[in-house]
Amino acid sequence: MKNLNKLFLLTFVATFTFVSCSDFVSNTDAPINIIADDALTTESQIPFLATGVMARFTQAFDNLSVISGGLSDELQFDADGNSLATFPTFAQIDQGDILFDNNSVDGPYEIINEARFIADDLIRRIGEIGTFEDPTVRDEALYTANLVGGMTRYWLGSYFGLTQTVQGAPIDNSDIIPKADLIAQAITKLDAALALADAPQTKIVNSLKVEIYMSVNDYANAATVLQGSVLESGDAPFQALYNQQSQNAWFSQAGEGRTQFNVNQRFADYITADTTEANRIDIVAFVETVLTPNITYYYHGYDRTAPIDIVTWQEMDLARAEILVDNPSANVGSAGSTPLTLINEVRASHAIPAFVGVVDQDVVIEERDKELFATGNRLLDQLRTNTFHLIGGQNYTLPSTAQTGNPIVLVATPWEHFPITAGERNNNPNF
Repeated sequence: MKNLNKLFLLTFVATFTFVSCSDFVSNTDAPINIIADDALTTESQIPFLATGVMARFTQAFDNLSVISGGLSDELQFDADGNSLATFPTFAQIDQGDILFDNNSVDGPYEIINEARFIADDLIRRIGEIGTFEDPTVRDEALYTANLVGGMTRYWLGSYFGLTQTVQGAPIDNSDIIPKADLIAQAITKLDAALALADAPQTKIVNSLKVEIYMSVNDYANAATVLQGSVLESGDAPFQALYNQQSQNAWFSQAGEGRTQFNVNQRFADYITADTTEANRIDIVAFVETVLTPNITYYYHGYDRTAPIDIVTWQEMDLARAEILVDNPSANVGSAGSTPLTLINEVRASHAIPAFVGVVDQDVVIEERDKELFATGNRLLDQLRTNTFHLIGGQNYTLPSTAQTGNPIVLVATPWEHFPITAGERNNNPNF
């Protein structure tokens, strides 16, 4: 009898299970929140993918520009004086004592690599599709993918490195690719974008090439590009765009949202010396009332959705000025211009009075310090002009130092860029 009961129970469960699978599983509607990978490799999905590439690119830019500001002399992290400065990973960045597991570096590093990967992958998908019914869809996506692939390689080669003083980064589990090689790859990618660009896009790509060449003091190639079509006075900047869902990292890390990093005092001093500098240096003062009272700090005035300039016509004029200081007879695509007329054109665009005096490299670099504030350029300017401020073994002064008496002695060899992080070092078999 027991065996009969067991047989009945087994038959019942098997029958019920069969009915359940047939009626309740097989007939369930397909999920609407996922898509098979191969379904994305179609012409109709390419604009969607290109939008995603550009979105990841903008997320990479604001995160990188904040931490590079922190490693440069543009921002500071003062945990003894600023009660909002609580992330020890930011202190590591500010002092150049950066551990491989610093998640404030690892996050931007991963986002840059994600932007680079999906840009490269978009090119692969377009190749697999082959013929497009609308070639414009293909060309616009290839333009975006090559632009992003180029700029992310530039960032990886310029802002990251194997050791404290050797720049470069891996790509797709490769060994370290030296900075010079990554910059060459970046230029190749931008040239591929240039071949697909319309007139306004041509100005943007060429201007980005000028920025890259200037970052390594390659005045000859920068001057050659400047002779062509670049951003000129009156042209809109090329910007990274943000919204409520994808907010500007300056707002949350060095701004009103939370001032982990404070703006270096010298930017307030620029405004004190000439109040019209506030037209281009957007900072807001606040007074500490908790840790070390009565210290005035500053944060960037970006709100959470404000765009960030990636490249502008003003940067092109400052590049021309710098090249002409080095070689007054250089052809920089602006006949009759001098370093003085060029920097004054930039100043005039913000209603700042003209500079009077001799324009040398120091003057140009100071103008870049003001004009390109909070765009990620300052760190590379310090490195290429041998003015990096963190000197091993020396004391490092913060706004609170005089009151707290807490000295900070820098490590023997501070990082001049960001280390390739632990995730890459541990998981890349060719590293």
